[in-house]
Amino acid sequence: MIRRTLISSVLALAGALTWGTALSAQTSSYERPRGSHGGGDQERNSNSQYARLAANGDARIIAVQVWARDLDTGAEVRYGIAPENEAVEVDGGRYRIILVGTALIEGDGEEVPINARFDIAAGNGVSIQRTGANWIDVSTSNDRGVVGQVGFSVVGDYDARGALKSGRITFEGRGGKPTSTTPSHDTSRQQKAEYLVSILMRGIVDQGFDARRDADLVRYIYNYGYGGVQTVADDLANSVDQRRGGLDPEAVVGRLYRTLLGRKGSDRELSQNDPGFYENVRVLRQQGMPSVVETIVGSVEFRRVQKLENFDPVRPRDPRQ
Repeated sequence: MIRRTLISSVLALAGALTWGTALSAQTSSYERPRGSHGGGDQERNSNSQYARLAANGDARIIAVQVWARDLDTGAEVRYGIAPENEAVEVDGGRYRIILVGTALIEGDGEEVPINARFDIAAGNGVSIQRTGANWIDVSTSNDRGVVGQVGFSVVGDYDARGALKSGRITFEGRGGKPTSTTPSHDTSRQQKAEYLVSILMRGIVDQGFDARRDADLVRYIYNYGYGGVQTVADDLANSVDQRRGGLDPEAVVGRLYRTLLGRKGSDRELSQNDPGFYENVRVLRQQGMPSVVETIVGSVEFRRVQKLENFDPVRPRDPRQ
């Protein structure tokens, strides 16, 4: 009961879940484990064919977003830039800001990289450290409120208009990174727990990681290791299953594969390369999200990809569980 209440409160804070079309527009990218992004010119892997269509102007850009990756923890959060104009939340750390767009391809929204030039547009609480084709590394102040804005101007033949072609990314400070009060706290284990919560939230709930909102989940996984990962994954899946409504099983399984297993490719490519893909789709339809998540998180592949072989608990299992 205690654990269920915790998960329910996390999902309540995350907001109402929106499935159907909105979900399908967000599931074309795949997540890579922290540290695997390298220093390449273009950030985030996406379907190369879709990326070329967008860059050549053969697919209309209908929205622009950024992924904000905390370079200290590896956690990623997605923000709508246009038309939504969401502010990127920062807390005095270093972030990689990756510009992407939603391209309309064969009637579906697909995530594609958006190449652009970047510059400081306002404020002195944000500084650009490095740049790539569609990304920048920034350092931010630990002030509260709006700390600065970075301007972007799309480069290339993208079919993007108005605020989708040039605009500003606003950075809003939360007042500094929270410090841990856990005795003998292992920073690398803390980062591992934060990363694991971030992929569970994104893969299962289709929500970004929030350090404050998800602090209890991070603490649980920090304490109980791989067993804690399984527990949190199961509870998130059960909570989502109660809200699934118009959930698209193929899109959900594809997102789970990319986010939790690090698989590459679109839903169609994944289904063609893995004979078990449609078995998981069938299980999702007939038995619900928990059964699929239990299979994936309990797999040898998940433990290997996420390097969990020696992620043991640091305290005995909570007797209330």
